[in-house]
Amino acid sequence: MKKLLTGLFSICVLLSAQAQAYMWDVTPTLIETIDVRLDYIKVTLVDEHDNEDRCSGGEGGDAKRNIKIDSADQIFYSAVLSAYMGGKKIAFDTSGCELLWSTSGTFPKVVSIRIH
Repeated sequence: MKKLLTGLFSICVLLSAQAQAYMWDVTPTLIETIDVRLDYIKVTLVDEHDNEDRCSGGEGGDAKRNIKIDSADQIFYSAVLSAYMGGKKIAFDTSGCELLWSTSGTFPKVVSIRIH
């Protein structure tokens, strides 16, 4: 019984580690510019990201090189500033698309950030 429980626990740990690694399956990139607005922050990246949400981009720029962070998300803003000032690369996870200032296109909304 103890071996069975140990085996099941080991499988669960391996699967959760793989799920965690998949979440960060984004190539880290440097930040080119940070555009701070009243309601949001637009971060332009040096390299393109996957744009898995299939956001459309538009007047505000390319949806594969820009991400959106709500101004209320001070933790994300601090992480972006830290990475930018330190010359570090970031990886991130997005969930859905949102408008910026333009009604002609949408951009990925960040839900988590990792600094490399």
